[in-house]
Amino acid sequence: MILTPTSESNFNNLKVALDSSNAVLIQGDIGCGKSFLANTLADRYGAKETLIQVNVDDSFDSKDLLGKFSATDTPGAFEWIPGPLTSAVENGFWILLEDIDLASFDVFSVLLSLLEESTLFLPEKNRRIHSHPNFKIIATQQLRSVGDALITRKSNSIPFAELWGTVVMENLPPDEVCEVAKALYSVPINIVHALATLLSPCTNAPLVSLRCLLKWCKRVNKRLVSVGPLGGFLSSTVRELMFREAFDCILAGYPEGNALSSATELLADAMGISSNVAESLVKENRPEMSLTREYITVGRVTLPLFLSTTTERETRVAFAATKHAMSLLERIAVAVDAKENVLLAGETGVGKTFIVQYLADQLGQKLIVHNLNQQTDTSDFMGGWKPLDVAVAARDAYHKFVELFSQTFTASRNVQFLDSLQAAVRKCSWVAVVKQILKGFNSFKLKNTRQPFSEDMVNEWCLLEKTAVKLLNTLEKAKATFAFHFEEGSLVKAWREGSWILLDELNLATTEVLERVSAVLGDVDALFLTDKGNCEPIARHKNFHVFANMNPPTDVGKKDLPPSLRSKFTEFYVNEPFDRYDIHTVVNEYIGHLAPDCKAEEITSFFWTA
Repeated sequence: MILTPTSESNFNNLKVALDSSNAVLIQGDIGCGKSFLANTLADRYGAKETLIQVNVDDSFDSKDLLGKFSATDTPGAFEWIPGPLTSAVENGFWILLEDIDLASFDVFSVLLSLLEESTLFLPEKNRRIHSHPNFKIIATQQLRSVGDALITRKSNSIPFAELWGTVVMENLPPDEVCEVAKALYSVPINIVHALATLLSPCTNAPLVSLRCLLKWCKRVNKRLVSVGPLGGFLSSTVRELMFREAFDCILAGYPEGNALSSATELLADAMGISSNVAESLVKENRPEMSLTREYITVGRVTLPLFLSTTTERETRVAFAATKHAMSLLERIAVAVDAKENVLLAGETGVGKTFIVQYLADQLGQKLIVHNLNQQTDTSDFMGGWKPLDVAVAARDAYHKFVELFSQTFTASRNVQFLDSLQAAVRKCSWVAVVKQILKGFNSFKLKNTRQPFSEDMVNEWCLLEKTAVKLLNTLEKAKATFAFHFEEGSLVKAWREGSWILLDELNLATTEVLERVSAVLGDVDALFLTDKGNCEPIARHKNFHVFANMNPPTDVGKKDLPPSLRSKFTEFYVNEPFDRYDIHTVVNEYIGHLAPDCKAEEITSFFWTA
């Protein structure tokens, strides 16, 4: 944490509030560092490892905080799964409730007894628990700047506000923003100060948030490594480089219009370049793309491929390398290189989904596309308990056993054993199949004592044995009742395996789904599946990346995204290509190969004049 007079004052105010109260409400503007400050203080008090963070919204139910009975992989059995608030109260953890002002009155009614009497009532278990001495509850509330004042996003105030210790976060002034940037990155401080003092031509509010400014600093710091020491002079090349990064971080989410033009001129002036040069960099830029067996280069960024060097890459779709498409492809590639989550906004049919699919295809990266709507459930994302087909589970265990057995034993010496196993599979005698698998595991243990195998091989066998024991228990109990298993959702699979995930039509999703999305954005290293009934963290794969698409909120049924969620993305607005040369390139790419004279120019002219 970089301490400045304002940040130190904010920190000390929060520390005093926490020392005098177990419940603290932090109020402040979007991106001012409310959650960061809470995490920093938790780290100072040794509570960071057990800090529980919860994103609250208006669909959030009290059961999500208290807990509920849930199915288990034991047939006919249900288990009490304590919610995050219950776990924190019982074990003395700290809990951070983000956007508490969006919570329903049902949630506040649960918190009332906790704030007044330090007790929590669990209606489903008819039990009242007393809070642990180390328990702390921190909540955040977003305020927005209107002139020199801060006002809430909702007209109604927080119930029982007098029971909280309230801390109002002050925004860092431009001089202190420069101090933070100087301490973290090697960037021109005069440019940072110019950006920090820019005001929006529409609202007269700060044009650049602290989060966007630090994002720009991180990008420029990385780009300037190849340039070398700057000294006191900034060349036109460096200024143009910094402008392009600033435009992508700050203004690329604006639709075409007067507001974008005015803001671009302000940004160009802050960078010390003319408005004509800035307009050329934005509208006339056409990056080139090149592929090697190990890398892909798109304009100013080079990304490593996910495929091995011996794998042949084939483009599965036609791609017209227009100025419009290549400029967008470069922006997305730069954001991927900077580990930033990407949000593409624009009308239907402008190529938002296609451009992400194309980049993933060129990189050889697996992309999971999840189409969202108002009926999308969080279980589709995170996972849920579903009826178990024991035959499918037994067959999977059998195939894994055959794979490991062939690597461990000689098949010709175990013909009788393998024949009896295959006979049991053909008869669908799954109990017999699983018992044979466990018998094979015992043989492996004996052989391993005489001739030790690799650690990876031992781990695979032990995992199979654990699966087989659980499956045998399920098979024996499933005769009298139904069996369930926990199936991970698309988001968890991508998180674990390192896939990219594209959330299409994000602003059609319910607030509950948006809360789950928000939980994996930012600097989050572990994911917890509370519905599964265990608290084992799932480590984030280094290649995991979130992309999202949305239509403008003017369409029916499509709302705007919460500011706190939207600010965690790097946003790009995707317009339709209205350049005549781009239209001709598209026509020629898609039908130019069909005939020597495909009339591409005539078709372009017809489209242009229609």
